Amino acid sequence: MRLALALAVIAACLAFYAVRALAAELTFPTLTGRVVDAAGILTPDQRHALEAKLKAHEDKTSDQVVVATVPNLQGTTIEDYANRLFRAWKLGQAKTNNGVLLLVAPQERKVRIEVGYGLEGALTDAQSRTITASAITPRFKTGDWYNGLDAGVDGILAILARDAQEWQRAPEAKDEAADPVQVAIFVILLLIVVTVAWRMVRL
Repeated sequence: MRLALALAVIAACLAFYAVRALAAELTFPTLTGRVVDAAGILTPDQRHALEAKLKAHEDKTSDQVVVATVPNLQGTTIEDYANRLFRAWKLGQAKTNNGVLLLVAPQERKVRIEVGYGLEGALTDAQSRTITASAITPRFKTGDWYNGLDAGVDGILAILARDAQEWQRAPEAKDEAADPVQVAIFVILLLIVVTVAWRMVRL
């Protein structure tokens, strides 16, 4: 009994380290731009069109959004692959961690939107799932890879741009808000004027 238990423990340990070894051997495409089509599902014109959108957004907000396609997930999950690829590419600014990865594995028909910590408040998991389910997946089911990616990118950028606009408006709203000290001074002066006027009328 003890021998069987010991063998089971040893087998479990070996399996654990084997899985870790396989995971460690994942290979990733080189980050060559804002669109890395390692699966070869886009034409050059389609890739350039996506890159132009992503560049315009990055120039305006500094958010780094990258689209990547891979031939396969090398035996791991889309979540694990996306997380590892995101970290390997070090997407986003180092101080703000404002990167987003839209990953597609056509062979497994899997999609994942990986978001850096700095943008998790702007692009939530729920919003990412909505974009995937409503904008990307329906087009992918018909084999329309480009329009699926294009719609996904539009959804991501729309949410990030709206959040950026809200942050940009915050200082303006603060500047336009009434200063409490100025309000108090105005009220005091108004009371003085009213009091003086009232006394003059009584005279």
